[in-house]
Amino acid sequence: MKKILFIITTCILCSCSNNIIYSHFQSFPINGWDKDTAINFNFSIEDTIQPCDILLYVRHTQAYPYQNMWLFIDKQMINNSDTILLGKDTIEFYLADERGRWLGNGYGNIKEMPVLYEQKTLFHNSGQYYITISQGMRENVLKGVSDIGLKIEKSQN
Repeated sequence: MKKILFIITTCILCSCSNNIIYSHFQSFPINGWDKDTAINFNFSIEDTIQPCDILLYVRHTQAYPYQNMWLFIDKQMINNSDTILLGKDTIEFYLADERGRWLGNGYGNIKEMPVLYEQKTLFHNSGQYYITISQGMRENVLKGVSDIGLKIEKSQN
């Protein structure tokens, strides 16, 4: 019985991980996220036919002082030796509801909030891509943010 349960669990975990193209988190110092500190994610894309979902993850503590968060996002790709800017975005999302209850998942002091940045997006060229994220809050040092993550996964039909 244990062998069957192990095989089923392994199959489920392997099938789920096949959808993930890229996943990485970057941590901040304990004193906070400086407004001049940009987080850079670089990843390689081979498949130009499969649509992808791009998700951002924010891990924060209860010391985060706001209900929402603003982020500045730049997307680039390297083509030969040229860097091509693919777009600049400013996004806002909520980490807490109107009563101050945290919306993310987690235990204890750390909450993790997934944010769907782009759904069913196509990468038109294979190669190296970069996504740069900066905090857009009006604080020199944004307290309470511990990590920012980026996950790219194959879109579900």
